[in-house]
Amino acid sequence: MRLQVDVSRGAVTVPSASVQRSQTELFVYLAKPDNTVAIQKVEIGNDDGQSVIVTKGLAEGALVVIAGQSRLRNGAPVIVTQAKPAS
Repeated sequence: MRLQVDVSRGAVTVPSASVQRSQTELFVYLAKPDNTVAIQKVEIGNDDGQSVIVTKGLAEGALVVIAGQSRLRNGAPVIVTQAKPAS
């Protein structure tokens, strides 16, 4: 059973799997216009196991890597694809 206890309007959310953890911080890999990635430090709020609210460090509309992060390093080249809408 799931119980909704709060609604955060206008919140920036990303898939929980996109948030990476180092020994000292949380970060996501941000896709840049030159098809490389940059490490972007973030702070998070609620995490329901599927999506997490990013409270600091990420702008609305930013493209984050959601798969294959273990092979990435800062500045690594990527091929950007858009997620397919859920049906």
